[in-house]
Amino acid sequence: MKQVEWKWPLGVIGFVIAAAIFLHYQPHKSGDVAAWVQAAASVVAIAWSGWSSRRLQLDVRRDQRLAAAESIFEIAHGSFMFSRYVVDQLGAPEIMRDVREAKRHFDYAQLQELERIAAAIPLHGLETPGLVKLIIILGATIRQMREVVSLALSMDRPMDEGERSEFTITLTQMRNRCDETQRDIGEIVELIRSGRG
Repeated sequence: MKQVEWKWPLGVIGFVIAAAIFLHYQPHKSGDVAAWVQAAASVVAIAWSGWSSRRLQLDVRRDQRLAAAESIFEIAHGSFMFSRYVVDQLGAPEIMRDVREAKRHFDYAQLQELERIAAAIPLHGLETPGLVKLIIILGATIRQMREVVSLALSMDRPMDEGERSEFTITLTQMRNRCDETQRDIGEIVELIRSGRG
């Protein structure tokens, strides 16, 4: 049952009970009227404080979910930007050769750090199930990219044409997957921000 569905029947029941009590104990003197007004005002004040407290809790929870989702988006965006760097740096045979011969720097440590960061995101604390799936996809993509790059850099011979083609296609697919993942996470951030997610 949705959260709104149970509220209106409860309100109708409350109104019927209040009307029955009022009809049974109708005020006959001005002191009775004052007592009824005071009782009604107390009920309204209690209801208002309960509603405002609940609203505050929901706002705090939404802000926490938004902060977590925005942080995860920044990690995903950084991963996508680094995947572009990997494709640019290792996509061309001559650059790959220079990296393997240590004539050109490739930031392999950054790739390892991104993998560590993605693996360290606490999935059990997230209250947005869609983010959990996307974080798992992002972590797996970064890990696969690190493994493919590590294998390519550790080869003791230059890649042949078939290996080069497969390597470039694989890196491009991983870059595209990082892009899709960051976009999907961005959509979740917007849903949370607008109060719809």
